Amino acid sequence: MINVFESKKSLKLFIVFLLLSQFVQNAFNGFFPAIYVPRFEVIYFSFYWIVDLWGLLILVSWLKNHSIPKLMYTKRYLIFLGAVLLSTVFNVQTFDFSYLRELLLLIVMLFVIYPISVKFTKEEFLEILMLCFKWMIVFTTVLNIASILIYNGIYYDVKLPRGLHNRIYPYFTSTWWSTKRIGTGPRFNGLYLNLTIPGFLNVLTFIVATYMYDTSKRKPLLWLSMISSLWMIHLCDNRASYIGVTLYVFAMILYKLKKKITKEKYSYLKSFIGGLLVVGFFCFMQFTFLPTYRLYKHDLLDTLWVISSNRTRIWYYSILKANQKPIFGFGWIATPKPMSIHVDDCHCVFINLYLWIGIVGLICGVYSLVMNYIDVFKKRSLFNDKEYILFLSMNIVVLFSFLDIAIYRCFTPETMLFWMVLGYFTKYYVEQGRNDNEN
Repeated sequence: MINVFESKKSLKLFIVFLLLSQFVQNAFNGFFPAIYVPRFEVIYFSFYWIVDLWGLLILVSWLKNHSIPKLMYTKRYLIFLGAVLLSTVFNVQTFDFSYLRELLLLIVMLFVIYPISVKFTKEEFLEILMLCFKWMIVFTTVLNIASILIYNGIYYDVKLPRGLHNRIYPYFTSTWWSTKRIGTGPRFNGLYLNLTIPGFLNVLTFIVATYMYDTSKRKPLLWLSMISSLWMIHLCDNRASYIGVTLYVFAMILYKLKKKITKEKYSYLKSFIGGLLVVGFFCFMQFTFLPTYRLYKHDLLDTLWVISSNRTRIWYYSILKANQKPIFGFGWIATPKPMSIHVDDCHCVFINLYLWIGIVGLICGVYSLVMNYIDVFKKRSLFNDKEYILFLSMNIVVLFSFLDIAIYRCFTPETMLFWMVLGYFTKYYVEQGRNDNEN
């Protein structure tokens, strides 16, 4: 059992399989129905259970052989898991296999993926990250190009052979061609599962491409990846993704210039960029907020609901629903219908935690994560150029978590890479720095 589940090759294979299975769940799941793959749901759920059981066997092997990797925050995340299990006990009547699947995946993410950097040297772990990034670039670029071709085929009514034409076009126009925003064209998912996934995933892919660019021998492929990612973000029209890309570009410009110009000029540059953001805010008010405000007859609440893509409405009703069971919540990944509106989740990790596991679990989860993040943030001046990009990618995922559930809802590439990178910084900067100070 030690050789099978504790070898570095086995752990590396598990990480790569986890990433690829997430693409099947979040991306190819949109393609299978379009080409009428029989019983694609079996393929979809089998990847879930393989990851759960494989990760659980790794964890059991570590426990039996007293070799479980430990980071300084592992105990705090164990307390958070205890709050999740306590909520599950109080909501056992609604517990089913879908909750069990997600619960096992949370355990794998917190106690296998998060501390897995302990099992490798720093160089070995960065090699694994680079391998994951290469797969991300390839799969996302292929999905983007296919989605863009389908979009243009529908938009310009390009004729396909009858069999393909009758299968693909009706499926995507009826299922994935979303309603228009005010002042914009139709939003398009392409081969992705929903409108959120292509936005968030392509922002991360764009960041990954910049991470790989300096050392890559295939720069044209990276340019193709970055262009297709930006194009797909435009097609899905995900506003959080626009913000994520913009903030990342500004942060990298500031980081690069900080090393080349004097402190006085750098302070002027920060003031200039701050001014640009203020101008951007006024442009948003003029061209988005005010027209919508007039359209909805000066109703501020309706205006905020529309501009936030219904986020504020979902948050409002979800909090009202969570207040019905404020201590232990409705159970992990429970989806009770918030009053007057039906959604699968609250589109905010913190409101989701409050709804799922109550105020007790919310405090445990937020406290553990925030304290871990603060310790990493304090060490940012020690990061090299590539590590700084990894740090920014972490921050972008945190931003997305305010608008979705990217941190604790575990079956996405963003979540997996977030916990891997957080564990890496915790191991090699927070813990190692404290050990050096003690010595």
